[in-house]
Amino acid sequence: THSIAGSMRIRKDSAIYISIAPILGIEVARALITTDSVKLVNRLESTYYMGDLKILNSMFNVDVDYYQLQALLTGNDFPHFRSDQFILNEDPQWLRLYADSRTRKSGQGQPIQQVITVDPNTMRIRTNIMENPQSGQALRADYKRYESVGGKLLPVELQLLFADQSSRSNLEMVFNRTNINVPQNMQFSVPSRYTPIRLTD
Repeated sequence: THSIAGSMRIRKDSAIYISIAPILGIEVARALITTDSVKLVNRLESTYYMGDLKILNSMFNVDVDYYQLQALLTGNDFPHFRSDQFILNEDPQWLRLYADSRTRKSGQGQPIQQVITVDPNTMRIRTNIMENPQSGQALRADYKRYESVGGKLLPVELQLLFADQSSRSNLEMVFNRTNINVPQNMQFSVPSRYTPIRLTD
């Protein structure tokens, strides 16, 4: 279990920038995730990674692409997945959307089973549960609190659970200062002395 602080910047459908700086404000890691690549610098170990999104899959033991990650962080559904597979169930408190075999619009990737719980008062997602029946990988997102930012309800407290048949990882996030539609710097560079991280299949 580790507690960390840092900052996150998202440019819609383009890039996610993460800086981790828990020690006296000194940055220890930085990541830049785009739709087709990941750049990662680990300053504690003087290492870096530049490649595709496979490193995210190896870290969390779940198959997540850029658009899924962006949607999970912002409390949204996946825009690049078909939506016509959902079955709606209503109860006195929540709206529940269930899809037995939800697939990407592109037809690529394996289908997932998904259950989304929506607050009928705000129409915002409260839980988003996904499972790949073939691999046994699962992901659960719990949105514990939303706040209005620039007229939009955004998650400011969320919990992500990643699991497969042999392991579980839990990530809890609290956002303290959130703003939207403000230009952000996403500068990324790698010192020449750093050594590359190589993934093994």
